[in-house]
Amino acid sequence: MAVRRWWPPGPPGYALLALLAAGIALRLIAIASWWPTTNTIDDGYQLFAGNPFNDPQHPAGYGLIVGALGHVTHEVALPMLIQHVIGIASALLMFAATRRVTGSQWAGLLPAAFLLLNPDLIFLEHAIMAESWAVLATSAGLYAGARALEDPDPWWRWPALTGLALALATTIRTAGLLVIPVAVLALLLARPGPLRNWRTAWRAPAAALAAAAVVLLCYATTNAIVGERFAIGPSSAWYLYGRAAQFADCSQFDPPPGTEVLCEQRPAGDRPGDSYYLFDPTAPAPSHFGSFGQNNGPLGDWARHAIRAQPLDFLNTAWKYLSWYYVPSARPAGKGVDLDPGLSFTFDNPFLAPTIQASLERFYNPFTPKTWSPGRHFLRGWQHVTRFGATLLTVTTLLLLIGLLVGTRRSRVGVLLFGVGGLALLLSPVLTGNFIGRYLVPLTGPMMAAAAVTITELWRRRPGAQV
Repeated sequence: MAVRRWWPPGPPGYALLALLAAGIALRLIAIASWWPTTNTIDDGYQLFAGNPFNDPQHPAGYGLIVGALGHVTHEVALPMLIQHVIGIASALLMFAATRRVTGSQWAGLLPAAFLLLNPDLIFLEHAIMAESWAVLATSAGLYAGARALEDPDPWWRWPALTGLALALATTIRTAGLLVIPVAVLALLLARPGPLRNWRTAWRAPAAALAAAAVVLLCYATTNAIVGERFAIGPSSAWYLYGRAAQFADCSQFDPPPGTEVLCEQRPAGDRPGDSYYLFDPTAPAPSHFGSFGQNNGPLGDWARHAIRAQPLDFLNTAWKYLSWYYVPSARPAGKGVDLDPGLSFTFDNPFLAPTIQASLERFYNPFTPKTWSPGRHFLRGWQHVTRFGATLLTVTTLLLLIGLLVGTRRSRVGVLLFGVGGLALLLSPVLTGNFIGRYLVPLTGPMMAAAAVTITELWRRRPGAQV
């Protein structure tokens, strides 16, 4: 009965049912085409399942999930199957969130479609990768935020759930941290006259911020106890160094003692990308300060000195990294990796696959990959048709900007919550991380939701429409 009350009536309900069936079918094809999991992409989460807080590259959230599921079984198929289910759940949450903001049964079909049918998300669901869980937590936070835009009773429940879910998303991928202030701002602007009516207007954003702060404080404390430092993100100093090393001119600042070896004579335009500075054993930091994650203090001090001395160079570098997501062809060779070949269903590297499989089998039971070529080629063709890449990112960004200016207060706040919140997921890697094409995948639902809100408002304001 609860599902029948929630499910949209009439044609929108039939359309959602068709999308759901198609999304399930695509996931079944993926399962049949590459069983039990992909073996061409790996971030090493399983290597730290015993204590994910020791992972120098990733926050512990997904590692904790991997470890918890490992107590049930060490069959790698289990997380794959669960991740396919939560991918579907994420789509339904974004459908419901968009419907809440717009009041339209049709609008939510757009983000739902791009999550249910997204081949790159399906690929990541089929691997030991954190994206599907981060998408779920973010979708839950945005749905709770959409509910909080109303007048919930009790007033604190949905705002607190907003902060809780978005904070949990941050423990899975630290890029989610900047979504929290966007959600807090959206809740503040949802009420007219927030300064005049501060007693009531500030309750919801304060509840969201407090809930998020409690989760992140507990996480950082645990990280200090069982990990290496009181922090939310892993090895943030190394990531910051990787960005600063691309423009730092030591003639413009005094390097902290012992860090002079990090200075380079090459012009900034001739320097390689982040991956070189972070992981190449011949690079200055790995060759003098150890492997990634070691000696965070000196590297962080050097990077902060460089950024304070050259703030415009830092912003210019960050802008270039952001622009490459919109215009991938402008990215120089060697600076980051695109969506392919890493997320290609037909990518088959005879040297990489055994290495990744061996890495997975250090935690999971041994398995023999079984592939079905027709299914893989079908999914590869589907990637060419429906991928959320640079073109859709540009279109949805333009619709976001329009949506912030037109429509009702509720719609504009909804665009802020979904669209600006979605783009906030790119800011962390733009400011301190590598360029990696798959970072676009978690943006799909929020950006499409913002686009749906804008399109709905423009449709309602077309000539002759009855508003």
